[in-house]
Amino acid sequence: MDQFSQFFKYLNIIYRRRYLFLAVSLLSMSVLIGASYLIPKQYKTQSTVFIEKNVITSLVSDFAVTPDMQARIKVLRYALLSRGLIERALNKVASFDMPDSDARKNSIVQNLIKRTNIKVNKNDLFIVSFTDNNPVFAQEYVNSLVKLYVEENLGGKRDETYGANRFLDEQLVHFKGKLDETENAIIEFRKEQGVFAGSDDNAILTDIRTYQREIENIELTIETQKARKKQSLLQLKNIPMSVAVFNEQTQVDRVVFLETRLRQLLLTYNENYPEIIRLKAELESLKQASTTEDTESLSPSGTSMPNPVYQEVQQNIFDLESEISSLQGRKRHLEKIMLQKEMDLKETPENKKMLDVLIQERDSSRRIYEQLLMSAGQSEVSKQMELGDKATTFRIVDPAILPLVPVSPNLVRMIMMSIAGGFLLGGALVLGIETSRGTISSAEDVKALGCAFLATIPTIVEPAIVAKRRRRDRMVYCASFTYFTLVVGVLVNEMFHLFM
Repeated sequence: MDQFSQFFKYLNIIYRRRYLFLAVSLLSMSVLIGASYLIPKQYKTQSTVFIEKNVITSLVSDFAVTPDMQARIKVLRYALLSRGLIERALNKVASFDMPDSDARKNSIVQNLIKRTNIKVNKNDLFIVSFTDNNPVFAQEYVNSLVKLYVEENLGGKRDETYGANRFLDEQLVHFKGKLDETENAIIEFRKEQGVFAGSDDNAILTDIRTYQREIENIELTIETQKARKKQSLLQLKNIPMSVAVFNEQTQVDRVVFLETRLRQLLLTYNENYPEIIRLKAELESLKQASTTEDTESLSPSGTSMPNPVYQEVQQNIFDLESEISSLQGRKRHLEKIMLQKEMDLKETPENKKMLDVLIQERDSSRRIYEQLLMSAGQSEVSKQMELGDKATTFRIVDPAILPLVPVSPNLVRMIMMSIAGGFLLGGALVLGIETSRGTISSAEDVKALGCAFLATIPTIVEPAIVAKRRRRDRMVYCASFTYFTLVVGVLVNEMFHLFM
């Protein structure tokens, strides 16, 4: 037997027991729909609060202190659902009487905490929703809770700002007096002790370290110059003190060279420069040699003159000795200064130390006073922002309204499920009864059992009985249709209330 044949077989069974099917189906629909209306209705309402961030807040962020709104948002749920806030909100609900029993009161508050839902949307707004069988109570409770939180939040921010201002003003007065006291104490101490400058041990230690490093550098330079002097002395031993001049032309060339060198040095140094003095002496010697009457009586080997290389090395030795002497003098001077600094460090007068303590107290009080003065200015700007409502704040943009349509039960869905359930129950009962009887009602049933049959006895139809049955069917169908129309009317009415 295919699926279509099986389906038509079931329809035939339902048709044969149509009275039972219609009675069970309609009765089941009625019971289910009635039970839906007996379920307590739940009404949901909600309020939307916008977290407003004023542009002035970002403009004054560098020199004003505003309450940390992000921190308030993080604890928003705990603050809104705190026991104290909910109790205060219930006291403002006109349609609710707070019980006297603490146990009953605690039970109500805990129940409200569980049923109150708070949703924060991207730190821009938050929504407080609540569901209850009393729509008036739901509306008043949500509005009271949100309004109370916003008022307390605004008042809390202002109290916090005013408290900060009062504290800063008190501290400013205190540290201004303390600063004046230390200033007067320093003035009196200087007059009495005759000390006008304190000692700075750190500065003295820094100077001593600097002098020590400079002395070490001088010692290193002295050692270097001594080594150069030693090398020059060794070189001087191998250089002759004078050289021979073989002819007049050579002597003239030497004079020209020395005069050119002298003019170059005079452009940079004065006449007291050792090299200039040496050159002048050599020039004078050459000139005297050239004017001597005994020039022609000299031997063929010519005349002798000072060796310039020897003189240059000798002058270099003199320069090194002079520089070494200068460095040693500077070293002795620095050692003397360093010794005096060490003595000052060891023998710092007690009154200077006392003056240092007074100056440190004065400076410390001055720094704190300046910081407090700056904080007081920031706090004043913050207070004016709070007074002008220019900081980040909460604003109720969508208060809770009276809900007219319940959110549960969903009568439209439940009536539709009741209609479908009624038909299913009627069909299941009819098919169950039919299959539990164990009778054969058609030739197909015999074939399904694998039995052969000889013939079928046709049903004898009497016109009177058929007419009576048709009248009864029309009455049953009409009554069933009318009743089902009422059920559909109830469904349409609920849909109208739901979507209107």
